[in-house]
Amino acid sequence: KEVKEKKAAAAEHAKEGMGAVIAAVIIIILAAAVYFTGAAQTLRNAVSPPPPVILAVDVETVNGYFIENKNIGKIFVIEAVLRNTMSSPQNVSGVIGSVFDSKGAKLASHAGSPGRIVSKDDLKNLSKDDLTKAFKEMGGGVIPARASVPVMVVFTETPAGMKEYGIEVM
Repeated sequence: KEVKEKKAAAAEHAKEGMGAVIAAVIIIILAAAVYFTGAAQTLRNAVSPPPPVILAVDVETVNGYFIENKNIGKIFVIEAVLRNTMSSPQNVSGVIGSVFDSKGAKLASHAGSPGRIVSKDDLKNLSKDDLTKAFKEMGGGVIPARASVPVMVVFTETPAGMKEYGIEVM
């Protein structure tokens, strides 16, 4: 009888140990599911939001204006200055200048390259083909550490209803 009681106690003890193992496996599976589904990052962001994003290249100034071209008529120009906010050189693929209507809908956009600009005299006097050639190829560049670079986007045909403009760094 004593042997049977010891075996029963051992079996009962083994069942308790097996329950602990199963519970541990379930906890591990749940933890892996939370980690691999991205729920852990969501929880971390809820508890402590991520730090603000610091732009490596910032648009320092943006000016848009109409200018009269003797060959084409009125053209619209966006001029901006890009600033590298970092202590190392930054690559920029180019910029996109866009014009919008009063509701914020994009009417047109053109590409531009850092450092590629023309003078006000050229804006007033070049033919449409020459202006198009001057800004045709979008090329990137490197902005030196903590330096600024001008950029220009020219619209030889300005869409009707244009009310706003902007520039985006690529």
